[in-house]
Amino acid sequence: VAKDSRVGMSFMGEPRRVKERVGHIKAMLNGPMKEQVEQLVKSGKMIGSGATFPVLLSAAKRDNGIVAMQFDLFAEARQNLEDSLEQRSNDPTVHFYLSKVMALTAKTPEEQSQAVAHIVNAIRLDAARGSIPDLHLEYAISLVNQGNAANRDQVIGELKTYVALYQRDNAGRLPANMSAIFDYFNLEGESTW
Repeated sequence: VAKDSRVGMSFMGEPRRVKERVGHIKAMLNGPMKEQVEQLVKSGKMIGSGATFPVLLSAAKRDNGIVAMQFDLFAEARQNLEDSLEQRSNDPTVHFYLSKVMALTAKTPEEQSQAVAHIVNAIRLDAARGSIPDLHLEYAISLVNQGNAANRDQVIGELKTYVALYQRDNAGRLPANMSAIFDYFNLEGESTW
């Protein structure tokens, strides 16, 4: 499986052309435009970088990672999501999708544990807003897959949280996968909810 050249930074193109463009830009900035750029920087009319740049770069990497996942480009997805995490470690969406890609590609119990750690971190980061209901469903499923009866109450709690947050975001409607949710409740011995 080869790396798909279409996925990466959304504004990048064919490598040879990128090198040509970068070379041209450097030549212009160090040559004919150097004095003009320096005057603009001194006057405050040009800012080379700002506080929002890392956030924007992180968002672009996150979004590219999510798109790569949708096309089953798991290595590219993981790389983009990890790059995003380096820029902005407090983004619950990055942790959520990184947990998903890691769970899909985990080959060892340690890698599976890393996937669970990312989803737990995403839940912690999203606790105040509760903006990603699927976090709780994915975590509940990962707990069920562990096969540990001691997780029963936590699984039930996560499933209830998922349904409540989903309803909050969808005008009280139940999730379309409610029959599967009921199956998980029954699997954990909860038949009254």
